[in-house]
Amino acid sequence: MASTYPQINGHAYDYSSIEIDINGTIYVGVKEISWNQTMEKGKVRGTNPQVLARTRGEYEAEGSITMYPQEYTDVITALGDGYMEQQFNVVVSYSEVGQNTQTIRLLGCEIKSEESGGSQGTDPLEDAIDIDIIQVERNGLRAVANALI
Repeated sequence: MASTYPQINGHAYDYSSIEIDINGTIYVGVKEISWNQTMEKGKVRGTNPQVLARTRGEYEAEGSITMYPQEYTDVITALGDGYMEQQFNVVVSYSEVGQNTQTIRLLGCEIKSEESGGSQGTDPLEDAIDIDIIQVERNGLRAVANALI
């Protein structure tokens, strides 16, 4: 099936198309969000120089979120004491007139690191966090079949 883009009365997705839900609360003060997932395969060679087969592999997912201090304070307050040990889910939805709604679920997230700061000038203060993710789900599809979470 070919991709379709809006021809009349519609827009392609951009950052303002995104809605970000962290553990059931929608946050608008999110400057950036990204995630990636990999499936590192092992190779079976035996005595042949050619690959005979692949192992199922090991799945990894991680991401990052940059937000403004008001939102980050709300997120960690909701997670509570020990907030870097608490799991949470992130739902990223994007939609536009003439386009289907896309939904990405980042499941079983935990904060790995946080960086805060600012500098002289007109730019707002920011908090950037790296997150460890158990599973990414794209429009109901998961990279790993029979996932645990």
